[in-house]
Amino acid sequence: MSEVSNKEIVEIARRYNKDGVLWHNHFLAVKCMYNTSGKFQVILENERSGEVYFSNFEKQPTETLKLLEDLFFEQDKKN
Repeated sequence: MSEVSNKEIVEIARRYNKDGVLWHNHFLAVKCMYNTSGKFQVILENERSGEVYFSNFEKQPTETLKLLEDLFFEQDKKN
């Protein structure tokens, strides 16, 4: 798992869409049992290679989640 910035995680999703790579993301709240960071987390998983990226946020990352949701539904699901 590689930590990336807020901007990078969105750019990775954009690149995956451009390259036809299927991906999905997760949002972990601060008190989520799967989150040990003490911060909000967004996780992005490459479904082809298994690569995983994450970003930590002090505040709920509403804007990033909206961008990722839009990109997720733009994916070419034929791959």
